[in-house]
Amino acid sequence: MSYHSDTIALTIGRMNQQYFLPTIQREFVWEPEQIMKLFDSIMRKYPISSFLFWEIRDQNREKWQAYKFLDKAKQGGTHNELAITDGVNNLSMILDGQQRLTSLMIGLKGTYVTRKKGGRIANPDAWTTNKLHLDLLAAPSLDGEEDKDGLYYKFAFKDATPQPNSENFWFRVAQIMDFDERQKFDVFLRTKR
Repeated sequence: MSYHSDTIALTIGRMNQQYFLPTIQREFVWEPEQIMKLFDSIMRKYPISSFLFWEIRDQNREKWQAYKFLDKAKQGGTHNELAITDGVNNLSMILDGQQRLTSLMIGLKGTYVTRKKGGRIANPDAWTTNKLHLDLLAAPSLDGEEDKDGLYYKFAFKDATPQPNSENFWFRVAQIMDFDERQKFDVFLRTKR
C-alpha cells in the first residue's frame, strides 16, 4: 500500500473522471453544517484524515459497478447516479472518505438543496438551491472559541451571493477554483470593493 498527497483542486478534478464510488457505499448523509465544519477545518489547517482508494485493474472493470459523486445534494437524501466507466484510465474506487470527498465536491463545484421551514416536501417552491459561501470580512475567532455552529470562520449556504457592504463580503467558495495563483485572487478582491 502506498501513500501520497494531492491538492484538493487536483482531487476534485479527478472525481467522476477517474475516482468513483463502489455500489457498496452508503448514500451521502452529511448535513450543510457538517460540510461547513469540514471547510472550517481546512481553513484552520487541521488534518481531514486520509482517503482509501481501490485501484481497479482493467481486466476486472466489468466485475464492479460504480456510482458518480454527487455535485448536487438534497436535504433528506440523494441517490447517486450509476457511472459508466468504460474508457476510464486508472479507475479508482473510494472505500473510505466518501462523505468528505462529496462535501468537497458540493462546496467547490456543487449545490445543496434545502427545504424551507414549514414547506411541504411535494411543493417545488418549498426548496432552495444553495451554494457554500465564506464571509471574507468576518474575523476568525482569535480567542480559540467557536461560534454557536462550532465554526471559527463564517461559512454559510446561501441561495445567492449578497452584495458586499461595510460589514460583510460573502464570497462563493467555488470561485476559489477560478484562481490558480494568489495574485489573481488579490486583483479580484480589489475589483469587488
